[in-house]
Amino acid sequence: MRKGEAGLPEYDKLYNKRSIGVIPELSLLITICARERGLIPKRPFRYRPGQGINEERLLKLADMHGVIGLVYKGLISWYPNLLTAHSLDILRMKTLYKRILVERLLSEWPGLIQAVERAGIPVLTFKGPALALQLFGLPDSREYCDLDLLVLSNRHGLNSIIRNFEERGYRLYIDNLPYSQTQRRLLLRKTTHLILVNDQKHTVVEIHSKGFGPLQGLYSVPIKEIFQRCRIVEWNNERFLSLGKEDNTICILAHGAKHAWAYLKWILDAAILLRDNRETDWNTLWHKMEILGLERALAASIAFIRTLFDLPLPNEVCRYIEKNGNVIKRIVFSASRFFCGKISYPVQTNTEKLSLLLYQLMLKKSISYKLYTLIKRLIPAEKEFELLSIPGPFSFLYWIIRPLRFALGGKRF
Repeated sequence: MRKGEAGLPEYDKLYNKRSIGVIPELSLLITICARERGLIPKRPFRYRPGQGINEERLLKLADMHGVIGLVYKGLISWYPNLLTAHSLDILRMKTLYKRILVERLLSEWPGLIQAVERAGIPVLTFKGPALALQLFGLPDSREYCDLDLLVLSNRHGLNSIIRNFEERGYRLYIDNLPYSQTQRRLLLRKTTHLILVNDQKHTVVEIHSKGFGPLQGLYSVPIKEIFQRCRIVEWNNERFLSLGKEDNTICILAHGAKHAWAYLKWILDAAILLRDNRETDWNTLWHKMEILGLERALAASIAFIRTLFDLPLPNEVCRYIEKNGNVIKRIVFSASRFFCGKISYPVQTNTEKLSLLLYQLMLKKSISYKLYTLIKRLIPAEKEFELLSIPGPFSFLYWIIRPLRFALGGKRF
């Protein structure tokens, strides 16, 4: 490991023979997406005549990382003769499919917002089309597969929202699962949001209402404060509430950190935010991160993103990394294993789930966060329900079965 600017580690091991640098398909993917987004890759892909590219692997990586459209456009622009016509046709068809999905979500977006507002409940959109508008000015300029809505509501208000969504052809995802009421209550306790699906239109909506749902435990902020700082995005003569600039930056960085930066599309979003937010008051933002206990997670996130792209480094982040180099290095190396596919994501095996748990425990110093993260893993889930159905009065037995099954080497945890 060598020292980079301001004495910071550059984490060269990420580019050794077991990682990013010598997986040509991943290196090509990063380079194409960086060029399409106006970013500068740290180690650009350099094509050599006769160099072989595993086209099947490249297509699989592009799909997995949520950048099918970018890769297709970039290949046509930068490497038109690199892939066979058959592979380009596959990319083109997948790009069209992703665009159709986004267009369906966009057609539903105004009506779904009105369905929430009709219940008298404040609502804002984050990630998805709102983020695309904030970053690129167009709601279909990045891939997403659902709409994320944050609502300022209690349980009674959520029931009103669900009824309004049902009128539009949506249903709770959990309603189609073959579980008892007791099992459903346990599942709802484990999740931080409600998932509603429209089977006819093939659209999915996530409604968040607990703290800051997608980052519960890692990033928990009172919803009222988020709505006080929200801003308006406009599209197609419609106005939508979305996250304020600081909340958006923290949300994108914290969300990617929670999921170990497994997908390139999240890294690209964060890199563009860091590149374009030069006027951000990092002193104020960093102070807010310290209050939330997020300084370690976000510093490690920025360090990891900078291993891929040439980006400015805020002084506050620089000083924190210099003081906490060892733990930041461990988080960065751990995230790189998920990003490179050495650990699959979503995690499947017990070993992979343990790796993700250990990674997430490093993200914050807070003991309460570590306890929350551990306890959440012990909440009974689908695999326990598949084993046996327990009557309501004895549902506490699920809490005993879960750790026992994991200790005995169950296939899913």
